[in-house]
Amino acid sequence: RKFISLLEKEIGTTKCHDIHKDVVFGRYYDVSDTKEGYPAFVKDKGFEKCALPPGIGARLAAQIIIEDMEKAKGP
Repeated sequence: RKFISLLEKEIGTTKCHDIHKDVVFGRYYDVSDTKEGYPAFVKDKGFEKCALPPGIGARLAAQIIIEDMEKAKGP
């Protein structure tokens, strides 16, 4: 729960469609559309840009783990 809450606070959503539109590209790419959506996604460097949200998620997860380890260790 803490992770999802932090991720939503950081990037605004956890839904791929909304991440495409609101965080990464400014629009949604339907990558299942092999005629237009997927080629446009590739042309706009989708694979590179879509690494941003998972990277943010990894940082937040590490932050939570470190905080929990420090709490468990005590003063």
